[in-house]
Amino acid sequence: MKARLIDSLSYLHQQLSDTTSQPPPIDSWLATLNKTTFIKPGIFGYYYDLASALLQDDIELAKQLFTKLSSFEAAAGGLSVITLSETDLDRESIDLYIRNVEIEPDVPLHLTAPSASSAERVSPHIHEALEIIDQVLPELGEEIRALTTEIVMASSARNSDGITFHGASSVYLWGTLFINADYHKTLVQVLDTLIHESAHCLLFGLSVEGPLVENPEEERHSSPLREDLRPIDGIYHATFVLSRMHYGMQKILDSSLLDDESNKEVERLIGHHASCFRDGLNTIESVGRLTQLGSTIMQGPKQYMQSVGAI
Repeated sequence: MKARLIDSLSYLHQQLSDTTSQPPPIDSWLATLNKTTFIKPGIFGYYYDLASALLQDDIELAKQLFTKLSSFEAAAGGLSVITLSETDLDRESIDLYIRNVEIEPDVPLHLTAPSASSAERVSPHIHEALEIIDQVLPELGEEIRALTTEIVMASSARNSDGITFHGASSVYLWGTLFINADYHKTLVQVLDTLIHESAHCLLFGLSVEGPLVENPEEERHSSPLREDLRPIDGIYHATFVLSRMHYGMQKILDSSLLDDESNKEVERLIGHHASCFRDGLNTIESVGRLTQLGSTIMQGPKQYMQSVGAI
């Protein structure tokens, strides 16, 4: 993702340089970015704003965004847990985050800051969940830290549309996982959501080479994880993610680290994930037109779910 980001920024800068307006120099900043292990998610957000500005021939806005990027501190200090509030982010960053995760106008999340009590309750669960993942699923723990720089506790201002926001991630803000602090009450819920959203981040990275499906965006079908009809790409994502959630929850159950009540919660989730995976896979195999990349990636989840008798 970093290499693609740098290549694209260089290309966009050259495109702008070919116009009558001269953008600010960014070679030094790109060199610093290239040496950075963990990139701040805001850079991805501003990058997509920049690409959008150039597509709309808004040269002045593009210049302003290059100026902003060239002065933006690129390096993140590894994984951090923060809130979507001015306690941890400035107002501009909050607006940037919301704009780049609220990408489905028909399904608004209404993101806002969590209540202080919810954040205080959920933050220890997040840290404990990461410790459990490191102990039980060390390869997943390493993956989360390689792909994620921020876990952002947020809330939903209203749910009149019937959609409950549990967690969210976006390729437009790659490296950030959002978790609804007001919704999550238990450690198991937090574990499940971290595995869920980190799997989306992994798939965003795996699919950077091209699309996973050839079905048009406007084609909609029933989704295993959403009440609203979804494009096949979204159903593919959900199905891939469900296999990872099943695997993670099964490993956590087998570890015997949790108490009896938590283990019962995990068992319910394992059954739920298996059932939903079957639904998603049936939809993909009946109407999905997978690319070679999409077909190759889905083989792993199918083989795992077959190995445990879930399909």
